[in-house]
Amino acid sequence: MNKLKSSTENEKIEEVQKKPIHGQFYQDLGRPPVDKEKSLVWLCISGLKGETEILIIVTQHQALNMCYHQRNTM
Repeated sequence: MNKLKSSTENEKIEEVQKKPIHGQFYQDLGRPPVDKEKSLVWLCISGLKGETEILIIVTQHQALNMCYHQRNTM
């Protein structure tokens, strides 16, 4: 049962990683100094719908990109 669940979760993650915006979140998780476990805790305990989680992640990512761009170009 756990093998099947793990396999299904991995398939879902791989599917999401292929998407340009959604996949950026997973790419960022793999970069140091990001603590992957702590970064995902809020997703597990938030009780938010998937659509809401994605909106938060995308908004945060774009805000971080904007801050990076402003800091490095001004």
